[in-house]
Formats: sequence, structure tokens, C-alpha cells
Amino acid sequence: MSVTLVCLVKGNLPANAFTVDIDSGKLVSHLKKVIKAELHPQFKHVTVKDIKLWKMEIPANRVDLIQGQPQLLQDNDQLKATDYIDNYWTLTPKRRHIHVIVEAPTDDLGSIMKIINQLRTTLGDVYELSARSKVSKVQGPHYTSKFEIVDLNGLVRLALLRKVLPSENPVYSSQAFVSSYQ
Repeated sequence: MSVTLVCLVKGNLPANAFTVDIDSGKLVSHLKKVIKAELHPQFKHVTVKDIKLWKMEIPANRVDLIQGQPQLLQDNDQLKATDYIDNYWTLTPKRRHIHVIVEAPTDDLGSIMKIINQLRTTLGDVYELSARSKVSKVQGPHYTSKFEIVDLNGLVRLALLRKVLPSENPVYSSQAFVSSYQ
């Protein structure tokens, strides 16, 4: 049997509620996938396992009951990914009610930093390849051009604070510095 659930992203207004249709014999993890697809692109960088769902039976015109009251979203109301939909909704859900509160991970900054680190790594690789093609190796870890740099690998990592890829085998482990500029 298919059920229609009215969902609302935590913190949104009832006007932004949306519906999803799902077979009651499916798992909550399937519901998370359907919700993620419905909320694309807003949830583009959110993994399904990180989406939290709470069962609620709140009249759509009374969503103010949960706004600013996080204690109402208790762990015992949280839907478990391994449970079936019919564990939570044995009857047809009430009309004009919000049935599911959706919460994305609060670590938005972490997601943004992850993307920035990926970009830094990519840009660092491009910069490092470009820099290596413009300088000539003298001896050991020293490079020379119009300025003398000790350990170019370290300079690129220091300037871009990028992550070292698992496939990289850094030749030099010391920090870089500019010893002179001409």
C-alpha cells in the first residue's frame, strides 16, 4: 500500500512543505532517498545516511509548535533507517498534517570545507605542475628561477594548505621559504 507523507525541512515554513509517495512496505532508508531526490539541488551534497527524519503529527497550521523547540525532536521520534514505513504509519496519515520533519546535517561548514579542500588540492596540483615546468632543478631539494625557493613542494602546500593525495609520494618533507628575490 502506498502512503502519501507531508514533509517539512526543519526551520522552513509550512508553505514549503512537500509530499512524497512511498510504499509502506519499504524501509525508512528508501524514504530518505526519495526525500533527497525531492530536495535536489538543496540536498545535493548531503549523503542519504546523514539525513535525519522525525515522525510528527502536527497540524499544518500549527508548525509553530516545533519552531525553536528542538526538545520536541527527541530520539524516540526519530525514524530508524532499518525500520519499515508501516512500523510508523499503520493507518492512513492524517490529512492537513505534517508527518515528517527532515533535517540535513548541521555541519554545513564541514561540507563547504570539504569542497574547498578538494578545490585546493586540484588547484594545488595545477599550480605545482605549472611551477615545476617554469623552474629548473639545481641540486637536492633546491630550485631556482628569478627567485630561489627551498623545497617547492612545501611552498605549494604552505600557500594553498591543500591535502596530499594518497597517490602522491612527496619527495621533500621540509617547509618551504623564499630565501631571496631578484
